[in-house]
Amino acid sequence: DELKVGVIHYRLDSLADELHTHARATSSALISAALIIASTLGVVFYKESTVGLFGIPLLSIIGFSFSAIFALRASLAGFRSRSSDADK
Repeated sequence: DELKVGVIHYRLDSLADELHTHARATSSALISAALIIASTLGVVFYKESTVGLFGIPLLSIIGFSFSAIFALRASLAGFRSRSSDADK
């Protein structure tokens, strides 16, 4: 007099992998955007007494560099995931 129900899921692993890829790309984009905003604020509130290069504060240059690295990394990860999806 017992009723048992079983569930079989298909292709759930590929969904989890895709969500992981998109989450990683989104987090890299958010970090990159935050670094760009912070670096721009550093340029706006630039004081003559700080160390800089070409009129841009050194911390802003470092922030822009890190944001470029994060953006490139996110772009390359997206291209890699698309090319691996096309191979399947």
